[in-house]
Amino acid sequence: GICHRRGALQEQLMQKTKKLNTRNIYFLVKTLESLRKIPDFPLTVVEAPMGYGKTTAVREYLKNTDLKSSWAWIHDSSVTVFWKCFCRNFYEIDPEKAENLEALGFPEDSVSRQVMLNLIGGMDFPCDMVFVMDDYHTAASPEINRFIEFLVRSGIPNFHLVLIVRYINLD
Repeated sequence: GICHRRGALQEQLMQKTKKLNTRNIYFLVKTLESLRKIPDFPLTVVEAPMGYGKTTAVREYLKNTDLKSSWAWIHDSSVTVFWKCFCRNFYEIDPEKAENLEALGFPEDSVSRQVMLNLIGGMDFPCDMVFVMDDYHTAASPEINRFIEFLVRSGIPNFHLVLIVRYINLD
């Protein structure tokens, strides 16, 4: 009786375990709903501590959509390094304008910011383009934060920025 039943239950559990595909990645419904809104906004911030799967979630979401994406990994708080990483995102779309953007240098005044907007706005984004900056918290500084705010408020058509951060730096 009881021993047989317990054995049958263990056998059922083992069969279910054997069927489990450990290569599948599972996300919370709330996370997926949030990521689906990326094309609706110029800026999306994905924030969670290290190890929570931020990069994996964004990568898997984008891989399973028709959205085009470009990634930059930020490893330094230098404005110059940030600018090089930022400009690299555009080489695949328009190498000449991307090179001009990099040569411009980080836009610190209104004139250079307008030149930057003209260069990015002059690129042909035939569809929604998502630019991902992973580990943005390592570069976040008041200058870079102001630049990001200016960029997303400029309303460049089909331009979407995703910042992946461990924490939000409000400096």
